Amino acid sequence: MNMHKVRHLATLLHTNYSPEVQRYVSSELEGLGLTIAEMYHFLEMKTPFVEVFRDAGEKNTSSAIHSHRFLEIVYCQSSYGAQYLIGSQRYDLQHGDIVIVPPGVSHASLMPGQSIEPYRSIVLWISPVYLSKLQENFPFFRNYDIPGGTVIRTAGTFWEHLDLYFQNIMEEDSLQAAGAEPAMAAYVILLLTQITRALTDTSIPTQALEKEELLDRILAYVESSLPEKLTLEGTADRFWISTTTLSGLFRQKMGISFYQYILQRRVAEAKNLIYDQEPIDKIPGKVGFGDYSAFFRAFKKEVGMSPRQFRKFIGSDPDRKDV
Repeated sequence: MNMHKVRHLATLLHTNYSPEVQRYVSSELEGLGLTIAEMYHFLEMKTPFVEVFRDAGEKNTSSAIHSHRFLEIVYCQSSYGAQYLIGSQRYDLQHGDIVIVPPGVSHASLMPGQSIEPYRSIVLWISPVYLSKLQENFPFFRNYDIPGGTVIRTAGTFWEHLDLYFQNIMEEDSLQAAGAEPAMAAYVILLLTQITRALTDTSIPTQALEKEELLDRILAYVESSLPEKLTLEGTADRFWISTTTLSGLFRQKMGISFYQYILQRRVAEAKNLIYDQEPIDKIPGKVGFGDYSAFFRAFKKEVGMSPRQFRKFIGSDPDRKDV
């Protein structure tokens, strides 16, 4: 399998989710025997420093639930009803929101079908290598300090000027003039400084979280029970609803089935354990698979390769020693 091409297609789709790009990527992946869902597992940075790009999501084009080993910071320029799923938490997005997704945390953008215009944002990726050098000064960006990620609501606050830092980083990256890299580094440090201060500002409103609904209680239950046996019937009974209602909630709000959501979350956790050098044979029980064969089949179906092949694959990752 041409993994260089897979990674290129993954990054291309993540930076431009237009219908035209979706069709192109799907066609190319078909020739490689992969699906878009499998491709997201190979999303990576091309540089050991910082990458920035504009992202636009059309209606009915929610991204697959995925995770990666770099820090992702998203500045929402327009939302049009979009939501962001970080771990098991859903956030309503609006202009000015800053989404912080730590390495290894599963996430997805959820696009409502009734949107008139696309969701637009500026996305900043910070590599594990560079992040490790910054964490002493920016402790909020360590995995264990914001384990589930967060959303900062800047609209109408002192912090709404932070969009200028994203714009400046984007401009330096686009121009690639002399000194572009150190200029981007300077803006990134200033941005992280301001975000760190904003995270400790108790005056910032906290309405970014979606008003809790039945779905959110179910997501929290699934998250806390991931290593255990989870069934559609058992979960429906727990929340006093029918299996039809439960299935409909996931199809309508998440764009995937109940079982597909659980599968994607378990595989995401399994990937993190593989990155952390957990012995392969100990992983199935820790993420809710009854035995290794069930884990093997689910992992290969979702990722496109076996757990051991994936471990061998990431062994060539130049950033591996720093994550």
